[in-house]
Amino acid sequence: MVLVSIYNKLNDHIESQNDSISTLVDTKILVVEDIQEIRDTVTDMLAKMGFEKVDAANSAEKAWRLLNDAADSDKPYKLVLTDSEVSGKSGITLLKEIRQSEKLSSADVFIMSANSEHDEIVNAMEAGVTGYILKPLSFNTLQEKLEKYLPGEE
Repeated sequence: MVLVSIYNKLNDHIESQNDSISTLVDTKILVVEDIQEIRDTVTDMLAKMGFEKVDAANSAEKAWRLLNDAADSDKPYKLVLTDSEVSGKSGITLLKEIRQSEKLSSADVFIMSANSEHDEIVNAMEAGVTGYILKPLSFNTLQEKLEKYLPGEE
């Protein structure tokens, strides 16, 4: 699984070098969180940062459908922010599925979690997570994490 993920990431990286860098406004983001208040808070923070294409899902299953539909229509998500313990499949399971999918593997995936246990963080890293954000989220922490990974932020 790790080799498939690395292979897909390398192919996507090579292709991205040939494409023009998108702006923050054009970055398509999916927030996966089963608690409505947290989901609304995260999407509001992203809007305040200038992101205009933010969608939300209340389960990993719904997120999976949205991710695949977007990729099939050539409008894939660049970034996925998922709770580690979202309803249905876990956020880690969703991450693993994204990394194994050739059409989805280029998405940056951040796990949002209140769990700071070493084993969970290592598990996320082994699954190919882009970043791990501890809850409760703050605007500054979220912005700082995203600036390291998204184009146009130097």
